[in-house]
Amino acid sequence: LLLSPFLRSFSLVAFSRCDRYLGVMQGWLTKWIKMRALASICLLSACSNVENWTYDKPSIRALQKESLVGIPAKPIAGQSLEEFFLDKVGLIVTSSNRFPSGRAVSITHDGYYLTAWHVVDEGEFFLSDFVILKPLPEGVAFKAEDYRRIDRHLGRVVWHDPKVDLAIVKFDFQSAHRFQLANYRSQIGGQVFSGAAGTNSGSLVTSEGRKDGVGNGPFLTAGVILKSKNLKSDPAVVGYQSTLVARGGMSGGPVVDQTGNLIGIITKIHASLLSAPTTAFAMMSASKVGEIVTRDRNEKTGTAPLTLER
Repeated sequence: LLLSPFLRSFSLVAFSRCDRYLGVMQGWLTKWIKMRALASICLLSACSNVENWTYDKPSIRALQKESLVGIPAKPIAGQSLEEFFLDKVGLIVTSSNRFPSGRAVSITHDGYYLTAWHVVDEGEFFLSDFVILKPLPEGVAFKAEDYRRIDRHLGRVVWHDPKVDLAIVKFDFQSAHRFQLANYRSQIGGQVFSGAAGTNSGSLVTSEGRKDGVGNGPFLTAGVILKSKNLKSDPAVVGYQSTLVARGGMSGGPVVDQTGNLIGIITKIHASLLSAPTTAFAMMSASKVGEIVTRDRNEKTGTAPLTLER
């Protein structure tokens, strides 16, 4: 079949754009295949269910490191992952857990945070704040308490929804950093990032005979969005599935896009014997978050509302 000059020209342009798009997706597909292969090793080593992804351990950290291969040096608003997430993510602790139970994301300067509901649903919870009092001396013995301390700020639940596993909580604490909420829906195939770094990013516990430690430490991971849908229980909430590599202790942590805007909160891990694990995250509309925070602020303080970052 002979094409007219116009159709031939249109076809060449269309195929050219398609090739560029396929080139980008091919890079992510190659990375996803590699991650599936690494995950398969874990699956064959009796790591096939969610319970085996509960802990911060070498096999999970290896997958997180693999997820960063090929990522530009400064992929988030001109910053590296470690620079962007440095000292930005809150650490949630409870009286009953040895290790921190999860994370929380500051959305205002006056102590409102987003987190996953299951992180704070078992009674009292606190925001852990590691405070450096003065530089550590070199070459001499010293008492740690003279140079650093860990403050705990009691939290309260402002709003929660168990069905979507999200919560807004409040601490009497003024965060130096906060995230800007995206006011748009993220697209399938979009690049996403999650992380925690710095003084309040958790720690690993080492012991004799254990080289790499266990616990709930810092993390950095990158991936793409696989699926998205509005949740029936709350149309203002969008649920996502992604190739981010998560594990227990990361729940409540942030998910951002290349602009650095907050597009979700990590809620759960999907893992099975027949497929590589995926990470679910959810996000409530910025307008609804703003309404909840403003209402609570006015009820509790009677002060004029501050601007919620969007």
